[in-house]
Amino acid sequence: MNSPQPLHYTISGKGPCIVLLHGLMEDIHIWDNLTPQLSEYFSVLCIDLPGHGESPVYADVHTMDFMAECVNEILIQNKIENCVMAGHSMGGYVMTAFARQFPEKLKGICYCNSHALPDSDETKQNRDRTIALIQSNKQSYIADFIPNLFTETNRIKHNDAISSMVTRAKKMNPKAIIAAQYGIKERSSGLSVLMQAPFPVLFIVGKQDKTVPVDKIVAQALLPQHVEVMILGNVAHVAMIEAHQETADMIESFADRCFCY
Repeated sequence: MNSPQPLHYTISGKGPCIVLLHGLMEDIHIWDNLTPQLSEYFSVLCIDLPGHGESPVYADVHTMDFMAECVNEILIQNKIENCVMAGHSMGGYVMTAFARQFPEKLKGICYCNSHALPDSDETKQNRDRTIALIQSNKQSYIADFIPNLFTETNRIKHNDAISSMVTRAKKMNPKAIIAAQYGIKERSSGLSVLMQAPFPVLFIVGKQDKTVPVDKIVAQALLPQHVEVMILGNVAHVAMIEAHQETADMIESFADRCFCY
């Protein structure tokens, strides 16, 4: 797979590599609270996935497999032979596709407010409705959607961060959001990835996450041979902001264990 234009990415720090993949309508800045700490001990690669941030739109549908191939291209370009990968929400779906295609390049994977299941029929119908909303009034949809990813108290506490997320998302090409929605909708189950994983798996979960409920994660956490789970109180769907210190500490210690595994 040769992309006509490369993805935008940043690399900071030195040492074993941690790859950070953001979620839908996010970009590399979602990791800003974590990268300073992680880059003290690791090389941290943050990638703007297709259509997000400063990366271009490639097609009407950005499948998770396609995004994973784009990520792999960046690893090849930078001569990164292996890494620990963490994916937030949609980034976790891309990470799952990467793990299916390139398991030998992974020392460990971290689902941050994410999971390995495909969309249910109901969720697919909801995505179709979301696509219609984006086509009719993208700005209004984003203004409502992003604050609801946080707990009620965190909406007040992290108001500035939420405003920044909304501002950046509103700048996105609606075709990019729709291309990602279709790609998410089409993704296949990643449960076999969990069952066959030759590397450690970490789940970081918010107790109040309505998008990825705790019970869904607990069931999946029984599948890998080596699994770790961190459940955070007063956290919904954006642990990297709502509990950034705990999340940074956990990813740092997990990566350290994975590279010694």
